[in-house]
Amino acid sequence: MSDETFEPTTPMKAHEPAATPTMEQMLGAAASPSGLHTITDPSGDPYETLRTAKELFDTRKYTEAARLIEGMTGTPEGASRDARELLARSYYHSAQLTKATVAARELLDVDPTNVDAAVLLARSLERAGKKDEAAPVRRLAQSLGADI
Repeated sequence: MSDETFEPTTPMKAHEPAATPTMEQMLGAAASPSGLHTITDPSGDPYETLRTAKELFDTRKYTEAARLIEGMTGTPEGASRDARELLARSYYHSAQLTKATVAARELLDVDPTNVDAAVLLARSLERAGKKDEAAPVRRLAQSLGADI
């Protein structure tokens, strides 16, 4: 046996954990195929994306929250119920009433007993000046137990 010691030709590096993306990195806009800008989460983790979107919503950054959720899957249909509800609420609070109305209707199509979606739809329609269209939705929300 030789007295020589093994020396690697390239130095070995310790495993470094992946850096957590900063809010600025997460809010970097990427052009979608439609030409609109969506925010993408470089980590790709849906849980972290939704958590960040909730933080944005809580700090009244409704448009950014909506863009982040839109960037999760490209379409809200592929997102979880929580993500879709947050998306609808973000649209409403950022005065994107047409999108809020569509998102709330999609939620009600999936679950006709979703009280929050019924309230959101009624309020979105009322805020858009469509009181006649909102009236039956308001009654539905009240029959589901909403206090509106």
